[in-house]
Amino acid sequence: MAAEDPQAGQHRTRLDGCIPVLVTPHDTNSLAKVAHGVSIGTAGDLEVVDVEDNTVVIPSNALAVGVQHVMQIKQIKDANTTASEIVAWLPVTEADVDLS
Repeated sequence: MAAEDPQAGQHRTRLDGCIPVLVTPHDTNSLAKVAHGVSIGTAGDLEVVDVEDNTVVIPSNALAVGVQHVMQIKQIKDANTTASEIVAWLPVTEADVDLS
């Protein structure tokens, strides 16, 4: 199932309206939604697929531990990922919230 982005086309500089979801990297499964950011708990490389289907390995020195990094990604791959405690920041819509 392809990741969907309910806020496509909106330029984001913060992660307001997003919730943190712990991610297990996987080489074939995409995230449930396009993530608007990522955080890592332990430094390492992070292999991601962006919204334009580009696969990129972000080197360990490019991502600070414990910081919310704003980027739109639809998959976090396992093969070249050495970072751990990976959190994807997924957007929340009204449909995601049960107000009953």
